[in-house]
Amino acid sequence: MAGCLGVVLARSEDQVELQLQYYLNVRSHFKDFWERLQDQLARLEGGARDDLLLKCSTLLSFDYEAAVRLKAWDDLVRIIEDCAICADPDVYGTLADITLCSEAPTPIMLSTLQKIVNVTWRLEGNSVTKLSRWIRCLFQIALTSDINIAEHLLDQIVNVAKDTKVKPDPYPREELEWLATTTFNRAVDYYCASDDGACRRWAEKALSIASLNEDGGALHNTLQSKYSGLTWEN
Repeated sequence: MAGCLGVVLARSEDQVELQLQYYLNVRSHFKDFWERLQDQLARLEGGARDDLLLKCSTLLSFDYEAAVRLKAWDDLVRIIEDCAICADPDVYGTLADITLCSEAPTPIMLSTLQKIVNVTWRLEGNSVTKLSRWIRCLFQIALTSDINIAEHLLDQIVNVAKDTKVKPDPYPREELEWLATTTFNRAVDYYCASDDGACRRWAEKALSIASLNEDGGALHNTLQSKYSGLTWEN
C-alpha cells in the first residue's frame, strides 16, 4: 500500500525535489517487501500465493519507475531479471514503456530494451505483436547509435519470425515489411558510400526478412530486383 501511494504522490508532484523523495520512499518500501518475499511465498499456496506474486509484479514495475526517475541506471537490468519470479509477461510491457518514455542515456536504453526483448521472447504466453513493436523501437535507436547492435538484431528478428511463422500470433506482416525496407535502404546507403561489404550484408538480411513476409514473395522479388541492379567494382 505504501509503495502504491508513493508512486501516486510522486506522479502528481510538480516540485522535483519532493517527487524524487517520494520515489526514494517507493524504493525503500519495495526493498522491505522484497526481503520478506521468499519467506512469505514459502508459507503460501494456491490463490494466496498467486495474489502475492501479482502484487510483486506491480511493485516491481513501481520500483523500476522509481529507479528510472532517480536515474539509478545500474539497477534496471537487475529489476528486469527479478521480474522472472512473477512469470507475468505483461510486466515487461510496462517496463518497456517506462524505458521508452525515460531520459535514459542511449546506451542504457539499448541495453535495457535488449534485455526486455530477450527475456520476453523466452516466456510462455508472450505477445509477438508487442515484442515486434519493442524490436522496432530498439532497431530505430540502434540504427543511429550502435550499428553493430542493429545488425545483430536483424539476425534475431529472422529467428523470431521463423519460429512464429506457423503460430497463431506470427510476426506482424507490416513490421516485417518496414524492417525489410528500412534494412534495404541502409544497404543502399552503404552502396552509395562505396562500402560494398556492408551493402551486401545488409541487403542479404533485408532479403531474408522479406522472404518471411506472407505476401506471395512480392516484397522479396522487388528487393531482389533492386539488389540485382546494383553494379560492383572489381
